[in-house]
Amino acid sequence: TDRFACLLRCDHPALAQEWTIEAFAALRHAAIDSDSKSGFGRVHDDLANLHLQDRDPVLVSNLLTAAVATAATDLVLIVPHRVATRIAALLPLAIVDPPVELSPYEVGLIWHERCHRDPEHHWLRRKIAAAAAAGTELARPSTMREQTADASPREEA
Repeated sequence: TDRFACLLRCDHPALAQEWTIEAFAALRHAAIDSDSKSGFGRVHDDLANLHLQDRDPVLVSNLLTAAVATAATDLVLIVPHRVATRIAALLPLAIVDPPVELSPYEVGLIWHERCHRDPEHHWLRRKIAAAAAAGTELARPSTMREQTADASPREEA
């Protein structure tokens, strides 16, 4: 799980004010268009339940577009904190905690039953789960070849 964070452009006028629920509610939001009731969909449900949902959000199809639009406008974008830190390292965006409590961002793995007992698939699921739990990236292919302590999936079966 992860907590949510708000991204605003570094020179956003809202950053010069007290960050209150009212200030947050007055902003126009960028939002990832999703039918999902988990992740990004859940945060919008939380805001609606608090009567804080932007009635005219800028809906985009993906996170990158939302981040670039947020960096160039007065929009606010709500994303998982780990994602916010990665994006803010690339774009001129400030990270601010939401002024309201939001449900945590939950990540899960889903796979087909035919893969359940496959040793290579099991190895991959464990690697992904460990990386997510540690908050780290999976090793890049060039470093994976260099790892000697990390056995290949066939050797762990």
